[in-house]
Amino acid sequence: EKELKRVFDLIDTDGYGCLDFRQFLTGLTILNGKGKEGKRGAFKFALDVLDMKGQRSFSIDEVEVLLRRIFPSLSATELKEALYEADINRSGVLNRDEFLSFAENHDQLLTIYSHWILNGITGQNLPPK
Repeated sequence: EKELKRVFDLIDTDGYGCLDFRQFLTGLTILNGKGKEGKRGAFKFALDVLDMKGQRSFSIDEVEVLLRRIFPSLSATELKEALYEADINRSGVLNRDEFLSFAENHDQLLTIYSHWILNGITGQNLPPK
């Protein structure tokens, strides 16, 4: 129980006692993100948590909100390009496979973000923005 509390405290970087979405994803990446299968498992788990309606798909608007929450510094152009890339069949809806493919193709972003958070937790110098 003590170890679990410590893991939570490390992920809860703002100390509010609850996890925001970015902290949640960072925790998933840190805890499950070893190797390709580990990262895929983390992304699948995140999708299961996010898919409240059980539709196994997300509208472009839902994905836009999600990307803004994870990467608030994305420019409008970067966001538009990312959404265009993710929507492989141009349907305006990302199915589970499109979402996983996009996430796997951009896992370096989560890795970079995770390292940034971990460096902040351990008191090391943070990379410049």
